Amino acid sequence: MKDELGIVADSTEDAKLSRIIGRVSRELCGPEGLDREAWRQTYIEKLAGDGGRLMSLSRWPVESITSITYDGATVDASTYDAPTLDRDSNVFRADGWNRNAPTNSARFPETGDRALLYTITYVAGWLMPGEVATASEALLPDDIQDAAIMAALGLYRGRDVEPGVRAEQVEGMSRTYAAEFEAGEIPPASLRVMRAWR
Repeated sequence: MKDELGIVADSTEDAKLSRIIGRVSRELCGPEGLDREAWRQTYIEKLAGDGGRLMSLSRWPVESITSITYDGATVDASTYDAPTLDRDSNVFRADGWNRNAPTNSARFPETGDRALLYTITYVAGWLMPGEVATASEALLPDDIQDAAIMAALGLYRGRDVEPGVRAEQVEGMSRTYAAEFEAGEIPPASLRVMRAWR
């Protein structure tokens, strides 16, 4: 972002830029944007089997599956295939995933009427700019990076603009601000890019 602002050698704004980048990350990944964390991390998810061949994980891209257990017993990794496509979160098992019996006791948490007997530990998400990817890791898509940079630049450049001000004139110089969003807000265009990746 410092390249975009032309302040590469200047470190006086680093703390402010760090706060802006943190805010942009939180808001773009929040409910108005991606609605999940984008960065790569390990997830532990409890799911119910439905008897079908696919089980959908809530996060993607999936880099790897560490383990799957069913009611505490490890499921043989050779019996299932991890997702291989960038926007795929389905774990395939030719023999199907056991259909969980309805829950009739307090022993199991419920989802609808099915016990969450599968526990899947997996790594999902994108590598952030500057991280080096291996063959199984996915880099943050360019349009997401561009949306984040646009939002951060907008917040940085608009930091001294009063909310609601669309134009100002000082000592014979005038400046007009984009009317699409208020100073201090995340641009709607950035949020639209993130929603497209849900």
